Amino acid sequence: MALLDRDENAVHSVAESLGPRAAAFVADVSDAAAVDRAMAHVIDRFGGIDVIVANAGIVGPVATFASMGTDEFERVIDVNVLGVARSVRAALPAIIGRNGYVLVVASAAAVIPTPTITAYGASKAGVEALGRSLRMELAETGATAGVAYFGLIDTAMVRNDLLGGTGLEEVMAPLPKWFSSPAPVDDAAQSIVDGIRRRSRWVYAPRYLPLLLAARTTIALAEPLIARNARLRAAIRRADIVERQGV
Repeated sequence: MALLDRDENAVHSVAESLGPRAAAFVADVSDAAAVDRAMAHVIDRFGGIDVIVANAGIVGPVATFASMGTDEFERVIDVNVLGVARSVRAALPAIIGRNGYVLVVASAAAVIPTPTITAYGASKAGVEALGRSLRMELAETGATAGVAYFGLIDTAMVRNDLLGGTGLEEVMAPLPKWFSSPAPVDDAAQSIVDGIRRRSRWVYAPRYLPLLLAARTTIALAEPLIARNARLRAAIRRADIVERQGV
């Protein structure tokens, strides 16, 4: 198993905990040349690549699109969409050569509106489109691709960047409790393992995600009603003010 991250200490620590069959490689997904070099080292170390799980992701500021800085928006797109694309592109020849599997990690945010984290939602929709299109392009190669859709998972990013007093809790207040409560990390990890074994088109966690995807049209039809929710409107106004004033 090859682990790739920009945090050298963290990625080496995790690799060591997994034993001698794991190796750590350092690269920032915003640097295409660094990603290319890392993938070359992976191939040298293991002789090829059978599977890639492309999971680059940051949230960015919790703010309205109008109040978010252009550089902040572009940073989220650069990491979440282009970072995934750079990783997949660097590994793809090796994946095709071994009839392998590409799994890109999207989100429930690709399916539903994401007020106050607009950049994140847009980026995950882009990742979903990349994975679905890539699967069609690979259809005659022996390799294939899938998309992972995760809701709230109990990670540091969710705890600190999404729910850590950012105001996003108020945006999600109209949603059912089962949707807005983070699921264990093990649920997401197991779904990835199962998805790799099956070379799945779709990978999900928590279990309600298939219902959410199936309800896309219903959600779209309900958007005018959702947009008028008083608590949602108040949370959006607050996020707009906070970002503009730098509070």
